[in-house]
Amino acid sequence: MIDFFKIVLRNNYSVILGSNPLLTFFYNIDPKTGEVRTTNRDGKKITPHQTAYYRGIKFVIFDTGLVTIEGSFHKYWNGGEHNYNDFNLTSLKVVLKEFLNSFEISPSDAIINQLEVGLNISTPYPANKILQHIFLHKTKEFLKCYTKTEGNYYQTEHQHYYIKIYNKSLQYKKHYKVEKDLLRVEIKYKRPRLKKIGVNTLEDLINISFEVFNKDLVFEFENLLFYDFTIKHNSTRLFNYSNPIYWKDYLLNNQKSTFYKHKKILKEYTLKYSNNVQRQLIKIIEKKAIELTLGGASINSICIEVIPTPPQERKCKITGLGISMQRRDSFLLSHRGLRYYKKHNYNVFKEVERVYLSDYWKNSKDEVKIKEIAHNIRNKYYNRKVDSNQLKLII
Repeated sequence: MIDFFKIVLRNNYSVILGSNPLLTFFYNIDPKTGEVRTTNRDGKKITPHQTAYYRGIKFVIFDTGLVTIEGSFHKYWNGGEHNYNDFNLTSLKVVLKEFLNSFEISPSDAIINQLEVGLNISTPYPANKILQHIFLHKTKEFLKCYTKTEGNYYQTEHQHYYIKIYNKSLQYKKHYKVEKDLLRVEIKYKRPRLKKIGVNTLEDLINISFEVFNKDLVFEFENLLFYDFTIKHNSTRLFNYSNPIYWKDYLLNNQKSTFYKHKKILKEYTLKYSNNVQRQLIKIIEKKAIELTLGGASINSICIEVIPTPPQERKCKITGLGISMQRRDSFLLSHRGLRYYKKHNYNVFKEVERVYLSDYWKNSKDEVKIKEIAHNIRNKYYNRKVDSNQLKLII
C-alpha cells in the first residue's frame, strides 16, 4: 500500500551515508565550467549537494549536512523496477527493516514530509472508460498529468493532500506481461495531514494501524463526482450530467447550491437506474485494502505477495518455491534458481536470503550469498531427513 515517500533525516547522517558501500555519491557538475552547480536551470541559487541512487531510492546530502531521501518502497521491494504488483503490509515491514538496517538509519530520525498510499484494483469495466467518467473530487477538477516514470495520470490537489487515479496496466504493459486491466487509486499525504493522523516519522509508520489509510482510500473515492455510464433512463438531464463542463460551469459561476442539487439528483438516478459502478469499485477497494493490510500470501514462512513465477510443475521441498528453471532432476532451490529469482523477482530472492542466510554472510557479494543460501537449504533438507530416520529407529 505504501509507495512514494519523502523523508528528511534529523541529526547528522551525512558521514554514515557517505561511507555506505551501497551508495556512490556524485556532485552536480556544470559541464562548461567543471564546477559544482550553485544555481538551478532557472538561475535560482541552490545549496551544493551530492546525489546517489539505490534500487530506485534517491539519497541527497547537502553541503550543510542536511540529508533527504525519496523514492518508492514498493519499487525498492521489486529491485527498483516497478510497482504494478501488490505490496502488502508484511512486505512493507520487511522492506522497512532491510532499508533501515542497510543504511543504519533510526526510524525515529526519519521525518516524513510526503507519503503516497495506494492500491491497484482489477476493474469490472475498462479502466480508461472509468477514468473518462470521473469529473471532480469534491469540487476540485482532475488534471491530466504526465511524468516519465508514471506516464499519464489524473490528479487533483487539496490543501494537505492529492488524489491520483490512473490506468496502471497502460503504464507497464510495454515492458511487463500485464494481463489484467488495473486501476490505481492513490492518496499523496502532505506533512500537515500526516501529523493529524499521527504519522511524523518512519517509526510512527511502523507502529500505526493501517485501518486509517484503508478508511481514507474508501472515503476519498466516495467523494468523486462520477457519471455512471451504465445508467439507463430517458431523462434529458442525463445529457448535461454526462458532460464534465456542465459541472465545472456551476463552480466557476459560484453556483454551489445548484451544483449540489443536481449532484443529488444524479445520485438518485445512479441508485435506481444503473449498475452503480462507483459502489462496485468501492467494494473492490475495501476488499483489496483488507487483503493487503492482513499481509497477503505466505510461502513456508517466507512472507511475499503473489508474484508471477515460472510454471509450478516442480517446487523446492524446503521453500515451496517453483524450480522449473532448474535441471529436471533437482528438487531443492539451487544456484540457478536463486539467480533466476534475483534477476526476475528480486523481492522473493531477498525473502529467501532473510530466512536462509546467516548474519555472518549478510554483507557478502551476491554470488557468495547464493552459494551459502543453497548450502543452508540443502542442510535443512538432509537434517530433516536424518531426524525422520532416527525417529523411525526409535519407534
